[in-house]
Amino acid sequence: MVISCHKDPNGLRILNLGGEFIISADQVFTDNGPKFSYRITTINDQDCNSSDILYTLIDQEGELNLVLEDITQIDDCPTEEGQVEEIIPLNIESGTTDIAISLKNVVKNTGTIETTALHYTLKIDTPEGILLGNNIVNRMPSQVIFGYIYDTNQDPVDTILLDSLSSYSNRDLIDGYYTSYFSIDNQQAVFFDYFNTPPIHNDVYYHLENKEPFLSFIEQYKGSHSNYVFNLRDAATGEIISF
Repeated sequence: MVISCHKDPNGLRILNLGGEFIISADQVFTDNGPKFSYRITTINDQDCNSSDILYTLIDQEGELNLVLEDITQIDDCPTEEGQVEEIIPLNIESGTTDIAISLKNVVKNTGTIETTALHYTLKIDTPEGILLGNNIVNRMPSQVIFGYIYDTNQDPVDTILLDSLSSYSNRDLIDGYYTSYFSIDNQQAVFFDYFNTPPIHNDVYYHLENKEPFLSFIEQYKGSHSNYVFNLRDAATGEIISF
């Protein structure tokens, strides 16, 4: 099986594949729930940070080989200089997946992805041309809702509300990194949304057996507390939940 992401639309020009890349373990949301993904980032700034990293993903003889081909740049860049990033979801099973990460099929790095019930662990043997970034990501259950809550009056969030919401969550998640949106540190949620998060807010996560009663409670609460904003994502889809 070959998945090719070569692109040649009008207005794109191919740049030479130079410098190095940071390869990190990550997790993204898909129609089928959270999945392991590579997060590929250029170390050096590119002329246009909305460029694409072109790649080919080849599953051959039990080895999943990611070939980094080139970088494109839009002639009339709508953004600015900066690092270019590409997210590449993988379909992998529990256990050990043999992998390779190649630069234009010239430099080939081999390694594994270890998949357990709790974690994905990315291992690269003696990387050349790439740097290994975050290599462990906790698996996100699809029954999780996470995000932040705030009061538009800029008052602290009511602790009675927080306790009521927590009563629906019957399981804790382990500490660690889950997605580019969300991490847990000392059992406290950390929601990565630096540009939009209000000064006074509560980062939250809830691991739910049944989401419907939880969401119904929030809808009823908002009916009499219009000053409260619930910016929450559903881990099953990654979508922001509308109330």
